[in-house]
Amino acid sequence: MKEYLVQLAGEQSTPAQAQNVAREYLQARILGSLQRAGAMIPLAFHGGTALRFLYASARLAGADLVGV
Repeated sequence: MKEYLVQLAGEQSTPAQAQNVAREYLQARILGSLQRAGAMIPLAFHGGTALRFLYASARLAGADLVGV
């Protein structure tokens, strides 16, 4: 995973883009782990996270989660 993340960040044209790509990759891995563990059942995406992960928007965001 670390090698892939370094490669992915290295393919970006600016340090800010590399940081955003790394952050999003790690966020997706963490959220995937939480989903597989069943921890996401009482949570819902909203805001930028919903736009990015559920609707493939180009908007970058932090983790916007709420309890349901």
